[in-house]
Amino acid sequence: MDLQEKIDGYEKQLLKNKEQVAIYEEKLQYLKTLSQPTTDEFYANLPTKKYYTATFEEKKYEYILGGDGRSSAWSEWRFGNVLTIKIREEYYLPNDLLVSLNSYLKDKYKGQYAHLEVVPIQF
Repeated sequence: MDLQEKIDGYEKQLLKNKEQVAIYEEKLQYLKTLSQPTTDEFYANLPTKKYYTATFEEKKYEYILGGDGRSSAWSEWRFGNVLTIKIREEYYLPNDLLVSLNSYLKDKYKGQYAHLEVVPIQF
């Protein structure tokens, strides 16, 4: 590899890293606008739907039929009542609170839906 190729390689790497820095800065700015409830606040406001919205919709969903972990799972598409839970945009819920929310909603809406989707904030 000659000098010019080495310089070109470093310039490409520098440009790529600058793009990555810009992406992380954007994500960081977005995360700074969110608030995370404490565990006590979360459980106290759980019945009020302060942190999420719940909507029912008739649509297709993927139903997992099986798979033992050693091979890929197989599934089929079904049509039914889907309960979609969306986390409100101003809140960040860590995984442990999302698991608790999922369990709570399964009990609260038991028998009213064929499939439950919890959609956390995407960034």
